[in-house]
Amino acid sequence: MRAAHLLILINLDEKSNLSIGGLLKALEDERYRFKQLWAVFSCPRRNGYFHTDKIRIHRKIGAEPPPKPLGPLVKAVHPGSGIGVFVAFKPSQLDQDMGILLWTPKYWMIKLIEETIQWSQKATHDMLGRPFGGEMPYAELADFM
Repeated sequence: MRAAHLLILINLDEKSNLSIGGLLKALEDERYRFKQLWAVFSCPRRNGYFHTDKIRIHRKIGAEPPPKPLGPLVKAVHPGSGIGVFVAFKPSQLDQDMGILLWTPKYWMIKLIEETIQWSQKATHDMLGRPFGGEMPYAELADFM
């Protein structure tokens, strides 16, 4: 028998007045479903800007079109070049009412994100033409020959 886990995050500020009974009622309501994965996509970052005209969708769930970027270039936090991986979610009524993002991932969703990150490591290496360091350093055997 598998154990079931439920993580509930509540943003407690002076404006929140959600009781346990109110939360249970909200969870039974069809409008109050947790955030669902919408798409996993990657986008090249060159010289500190994401080139959103070159977005690659790795997986899209549902019939809705993926979100549209505001322009062809979006300033990144990191000034370098590489491939960024993004996870987009569908908004839910529960998220809006609680004022925070809630996500209940399924195993295949986490695997999909992990596989996309691994793909982005190789794609970044190929884009730069060299190994790179950082949080997830990447190099290939051919780089040392």
